[in-house]
Amino acid sequence: IFEPYFSTKKEKGTGLGLATVKSIVSLFGGAIDLQSMENNGTVIKVYLPLLDETMKLSTDQASETEASQYGLLKGTERVLIVDDEHPVRNVLSISLEHLGYSVEAVASGPEAINLLKGDPKAFDLIILDMLMPQMSGKDVFCQLKELNPDIKVLAISGFTSEESIRYILDHGGKGFIQKPFTIEDLSKKVRACF
Repeated sequence: IFEPYFSTKKEKGTGLGLATVKSIVSLFGGAIDLQSMENNGTVIKVYLPLLDETMKLSTDQASETEASQYGLLKGTERVLIVDDEHPVRNVLSISLEHLGYSVEAVASGPEAINLLKGDPKAFDLIILDMLMPQMSGKDVFCQLKELNPDIKVLAISGFTSEESIRYILDHGGKGFIQKPFTIEDLSKKVRACF
């Protein structure tokens, strides 16, 4: 059930819910315990490490230590996240801020377009989900490129067979990252955009 795209919901759902939870818990060094009894229910427990006060480092020290220990690539650029899924926006925001980036996040294409209408060069990179209500990632990409032809866009999706991803890559997109992802993958894909 932690595998991406596993779903018992026939009509809706991407099958990324528990896969996303697993990614978040792993990101923070935690563990998940699952106990299930047929016709009785399921209990999922999430364990996250507790940091003793004497073990705390400053945020900068901790980030530098983790970056060197895990080979994370850091940056200071301004990043806009455009994703309709709140948990994904949060994970991306926390991860990128941890890596040193200045981050803003919005839940829809129209919000992103409105932000860039005010200042087309406000962000160095846009991380853009391909499947969103209101506007497709491809349509958002096209409008962002009209506002700023030099804007860097990293496509993100739980599905790899989308022709919209190919379109974006063929028309100046900087890359693609598949959900769920690790912080290592994210750090490398983002740095590759610069």
